[in-house]
Amino acid sequence: GLPRSRERGDALETLLPIILADGVDSALTWSDGITDEGLRGATLASIARHVSDEDPAKAADMIMSIEDDDSKFRALDDIAESWAKQDIDAAVAFANTLEPTLKAEAAEGIIRELASENPLEASQWMETLAAEGVNLDAAIHRFIWKANSTQPELAANWIGQMTDKRDAERNYHRFLGRWQSQDAEAANAWIANTELPKSIKRRFAPKTDQQR
Repeated sequence: GLPRSRERGDALETLLPIILADGVDSALTWSDGITDEGLRGATLASIARHVSDEDPAKAADMIMSIEDDDSKFRALDDIAESWAKQDIDAAVAFANTLEPTLKAEAAEGIIRELASENPLEASQWMETLAAEGVNLDAAIHRFIWKANSTQPELAANWIGQMTDKRDAERNYHRFLGRWQSQDAEAANAWIANTELPKSIKRRFAPKTDQQR
């Protein structure tokens, strides 16, 4: 079989036009004959990505049929994002049917589109997911950099919700530095009124606040 590596992905991309030459159904039948679970999953994921632009619902069904978790996780983000570009409501409805780990992957793909169109709606959906115990770190990362130009306070408020506190601090550094350069008054007011890690307060709070 192909090695579990970048070479496998490259080989599949090369083979995909040949696999799909006789249509998607023929390609799926061919993939059923692959005995290596990982390779079969990677092949199904590649076929699903090909299908997603025209029929994201069918692509999602393909992804959910994959038994290899790694292949399923890697593809779900892409398929959900493709679906969200065409029909955000349908993509969100699909994501809401998934168990928490898969829901986190789908949310990562959907949030990029939803936050661009409606940051408030994106934030409300993330609040619902957070209440369900879904790990949103990847989705939050995408959200803050999509919503920062129109809803900087909303975006900044989500950084502290990241479970990876080192990643949160890195995002605070990038985000707050940019926000202060664009709108120092609003950024400084938010910093003054928000509980933040001490290192972030020291770095970004106005000098008058630091000297108190």
